[in-house]
Amino acid sequence: MEPSDENLQDCIDKWDETVAWVISTKDNPTKFYNEFSNYFVQDAMLYHFLFVEYFSAYDNVSKNTFYSLDYDERVSERTGWGKYRWSINKAYDWDTLLAYDNDGKSLGDYGLDYGELVDGTSIFDANNTSTARSYFNAVDNPIWANIKKAFGNELSALYINRRGVGTWDSVGIINKWNNYQNQRPHAAMVRDAYVKYIYPYKTNGVILDTDRLGYDDNYLGRLAGSKIYQRQQYLTYQTHYMDGKYGYYNISSSVQFRTNTPNTSNYTVKSYAKTFMTFIKDTQPISSKKVAAGDVVEFSNIVSGNNTTFYITPERLVQFIKPLNTIGITTFAAAGSLKLLEAELGGTTVNTSWNANDGIAITSQILKELSIRNISNFSQALNLSAQVELITLDTRDTNAGNIILASYAPLTSIQLNACTGLTMRNLNKVETFTMQGIQRLARIIVENCNSIVNTGIANYLQQYVTTNTTNLPLRNARFININWSLPNTQLLEKLLLVKGINNNNEDTNTTCIITGTIRIENAAHQLQEVSLIDYNRYKDAWGDNLTIECNIVREYTVNFIDWDNRVIRSFIKREGEIIPYGEIPSGPSRAPDEQFTYTFDSW
Repeated sequence: MEPSDENLQDCIDKWDETVAWVISTKDNPTKFYNEFSNYFVQDAMLYHFLFVEYFSAYDNVSKNTFYSLDYDERVSERTGWGKYRWSINKAYDWDTLLAYDNDGKSLGDYGLDYGELVDGTSIFDANNTSTARSYFNAVDNPIWANIKKAFGNELSALYINRRGVGTWDSVGIINKWNNYQNQRPHAAMVRDAYVKYIYPYKTNGVILDTDRLGYDDNYLGRLAGSKIYQRQQYLTYQTHYMDGKYGYYNISSSVQFRTNTPNTSNYTVKSYAKTFMTFIKDTQPISSKKVAAGDVVEFSNIVSGNNTTFYITPERLVQFIKPLNTIGITTFAAAGSLKLLEAELGGTTVNTSWNANDGIAITSQILKELSIRNISNFSQALNLSAQVELITLDTRDTNAGNIILASYAPLTSIQLNACTGLTMRNLNKVETFTMQGIQRLARIIVENCNSIVNTGIANYLQQYVTTNTTNLPLRNARFININWSLPNTQLLEKLLLVKGINNNNEDTNTTCIITGTIRIENAAHQLQEVSLIDYNRYKDAWGDNLTIECNIVREYTVNFIDWDNRVIRSFIKREGEIIPYGEIPSGPSRAPDEQFTYTFDSW
């Protein structure tokens, strides 16, 4: 209703009546709730409350708000009022949005609840006697205090409704804000910043008596730049916080795990940032709990049946969920959990429930611990090339296929199953390395790794050729900068039959790549003998990039040949070695022909 000369007094009377009613509801949220629609448009007022919380609009509670008398078809007729009620039609002066104070300085962080004080308490806490200031100005205004106390369900319903159509979508808000800011002339913004913030510092020195004490830096704190990244951080985490607080969730952006084992468990979840963590069973939220950054929240007595799916949101803030290694999980997906630190999916309990067709969707680049031990049905590849912070990995007693580890990862413990492929590059912090055999290993890359890895790989390969008469299972291999100690050349003979992998990670049809040093020695570290013939074969295959340390023995093939060049007997003898007389074949004979008769002279 636009006030005019005819209705101005009527508007004033209604406003006075409303103010009196608001005062009468102070500390009486029940009366406020029951009679609220007699004076206000409910959705408009609740929406403004959500706006104030979402954007931490400190200064838009009592001041900087404009009320209008609007027609609302949904309310009942009221004597003297009809269907007109007060609503907020404009929020003015938004300079305190995103937790900034009037000076443009950051006063707080995201995740501030209406009524919160700077000491972390709230005016709504029972028996709170804190004298700390509130983040929100005029926080005890009965309108907003009573809305918080009385309209919890309605606030949640409105938030969920509007969130579902994109109202509180952080990505959309950030993009719109950035696009608007990008339209502003850069040169004009630079000039404005200089005149407002820097020029006073240069010219307004502080004078006491006749001494200049320094420059006036009161305005420098307001020189906050474009605030692009501050907005991005605030709105991203604030949206997660508000979603959990008011019950909005999307299972497609949640950590997901499923169990086939009926049980009752207590789950703990660690959060990367302050938020509300929500635990969802199938499609129904079980519980939502507020958690501080880095803290752990517990969800107790969670009952699962056969084939129960759980979701935890917000996914991107989950750092771990425990326990997952004792409940017989069948799937686990955390593709959007960018802050995941631990994924202890397996353990000492054998799990035969895992879906063999499922892999593990983990994208967190700060993941530090991963265990799928004893998930016997797991048979997929495990590409961990993006997990550059991984410290421990355990795939024992699984059927994991090709395993790729991140180059330069700070891995200290690698305990593997008999996998089908293995890529390890620049792993120099490994303290423990084990494999449950190489009987399935078809492809391997070991490049610039420490002695624990190199020795381990050499031992597993040597053990295989020692106990098996067949060729190595390896199809392609690449060993760069190794330092192996082998008891004999048995492994080298087998590796001559293995093809290579080039610098582009492509399989080749040439002999496998080996560079570094191989020492042929016994347990007492005494070099063993290798024939010059074999030594030359190895050097022909791997060139000067591989150093083979051994005692080279020159050997010769001695053939005893008949008159027709037929070899009667052949010996391989070392240089200087005597052929015993008894091993020398007797002299050959030749039948006479038309011209000659033949007799054997000597060898």
